[in-house]
Amino acid sequence: MASLGLMLYLQAVVQLRFGQGSALLAIEPILPSDRITVLGATVPRDRLYLAGIVVLTTAVLWAVYRFTRFGLATRAAAETEKGAVLLGLSPDLLGAANWVVAAVLAGAATILFAPIAGIDPVTTTLLIVPALAAALLGGLSSFAVTAAAGLGIGMLQSLLLKLQADWSWLPDGTQEALPFLLVLVAIVVRGRSLPTRGALVEGRLPGSPHPRRAAVTALVLGAAVGVALLTLGSTWRLGLITSMVWAVLCLSIVVLTGFVGQISLAQMAFAGIAGFAVARLSADHGIPFPVAPLLAALVAVGVGVVAGLPAVRVRGCTSPSPPSPRP
Repeated sequence: MASLGLMLYLQAVVQLRFGQGSALLAIEPILPSDRITVLGATVPRDRLYLAGIVVLTTAVLWAVYRFTRFGLATRAAAETEKGAVLLGLSPDLLGAANWVVAAVLAGAATILFAPIAGIDPVTTTLLIVPALAAALLGGLSSFAVTAAAGLGIGMLQSLLLKLQADWSWLPDGTQEALPFLLVLVAIVVRGRSLPTRGALVEGRLPGSPHPRRAAVTALVLGAAVGVALLTLGSTWRLGLITSMVWAVLCLSIVVLTGFVGQISLAQMAFAGIAGFAVARLSADHGIPFPVAPLLAALVAVGVGVVAGLPAVRVRGCTSPSPPSPRP
């Protein structure tokens, strides 16, 4: 949650610094950009240099995390924090050092590809999705597989971009959807094999108190809202309807975070899907209220069921283990 907030803050800082109308920044070339012919195809030279840098960086990272004390300590702490502490290691210090390494690599990668794709405060941050897809395909543990998957995703996206120009029936956004689909497939297929982490502190689920006077409160507030919708002006009614929509979203957070103990923004995505569906049903098919909202809710439920397939295979959603037999 803090990372998302920081990302939105930095995006706003960039827009304030460079202006709303100059979202895409042109960067001077860093690597040689002249074109050469490879197997009958014309390829800019900087793409080949970037691929070589990726391969070289992958080899260096593999060697560091395979043979150095820092790499072995990092792998040990990733396996189990408790075991790392017993060996005299500091998981927090190792985590901070790896954050620095990851940030430097991400910054260097952005600098290298900026002359090719430009810099946009919104779309550049979305590169985390194909990066996550490559990392998941590599099992969050293999540098070589992750690098190969990243190069493969880039080539497939370039191919889809060409196919979109040749095939008019191919929907827009297919290129951007490819990494997301790969993330879902990777989690569904190998979700159980993704590495877990033995944390030092195991959180307990919060209590679920029994509501008091829920029926009376609902009747009183419902009657007050009904009277307000029938008597107030249009501005107040719009504000009241918006408040009710957000109240329902907040109730979903109470159920998911307050009672279950999970932090998630998925309900916001489901709300957006339902809103998009009700708009299309009303505008394109003429389905009236309240049938359109009910059908849109069913659409969001269907998407939620599909999203639940990979969700149950990630850390924190596994079924509880059966109790051990008594000796």
